[in-house]
Amino acid sequence: MPSIAYGVSVGSIQSTVVRTGDQAIDLELSLPAGNAGTLTTRTDNDTGIVTVASGHGILDTDYVDVYWSGGKRYNVDVTAVTSTTISIDLGSGDNLPSSSTAVVICKRVTVNLAIDGDNVSLIALAIDNVSSSGYGSRLSFFDAINCGGSAVGSGLTLSPNVPQVYDITAGMTNPLTGAPILSISATNGDSTYASTLKIKGVQDVTP
Repeated sequence: MPSIAYGVSVGSIQSTVVRTGDQAIDLELSLPAGNAGTLTTRTDNDTGIVTVASGHGILDTDYVDVYWSGGKRYNVDVTAVTSTTISIDLGSGDNLPSSSTAVVICKRVTVNLAIDGDNVSLIALAIDNVSSSGYGSRLSFFDAINCGGSAVGSGLTLSPNVPQVYDITAGMTNPLTGAPILSISATNGDSTYASTLKIKGVQDVTP
């Protein structure tokens, strides 16, 4: 039976906890650096135009996350792309900032990973980066493959190099309850460095 261990160290207090489950959750995924740009047009709270450098690779069929100092908007629809201008609409999260604000716009990376949050014993998530100055990573969870279907929960935001550990067995709040998760979207809010998303845990899969 798979198991996972994590340590706690607070001054002279040190402890190691081991949790077991029927199935391991184990993901390491590279997330490319986001694209630095400017919100050159703000039409309303969720609609605008971002101008970036060439070579951004974003298409009008994509969904993106947009980061800026003090906020983020995620699962945003790209409605048009003309060279270095990207038109965006809808999404969730914070209202878009004022025009001329510096932003980082990121094409979502999709991974099909099955997690039944209601049966998780422990899950740990981290975004590893050589720098801690970026905007971290936004994770959104969906109940169908390829980020289709409906969102599961409100998602999570990870700060760079700061692991988040949820020991459900010990009574910690479970951020993944609801319908079983079949896919995850993730973006990297650092416009300079690629990051590595890590998800580790154990879950029960038997009734």
